[in-house]
Amino acid sequence: MREPINLYDDTLDALVKMSEGNIGAITVLMQLVERDDPAKLMVILDLDDMNIRGSQIWVGFKDACGEDIEAFTTAIKNRDPLMIDKINEQCYHPKWDGDDYMEEAHA
Repeated sequence: MREPINLYDDTLDALVKMSEGNIGAITVLMQLVERDDPAKLMVILDLDDMNIRGSQIWVGFKDACGEDIEAFTTAIKNRDPLMIDKINEQCYHPKWDGDDYMEEAHA
């Protein structure tokens, strides 16, 4: 179960919870916080509401939005189904299996 964000969390605590220890995710979350947008924290809460955390944030930003923070923000606000599909594809249905990779690497 993912650790919930609550009203007593400061911004750093919320970002750490949202990143789930993923360095790529924390980098993206910091970019969101540093934006000159009065609704920047709402975007992070939207991610939480969509149950997108950790590596899913990184995949959405990198693979679905081409590392464009504005495109990522728009995709979050619109709950872009293409971004969600890309996250599901990469995080839950990877094209390669790590065990197969390891077997080939050591063959």
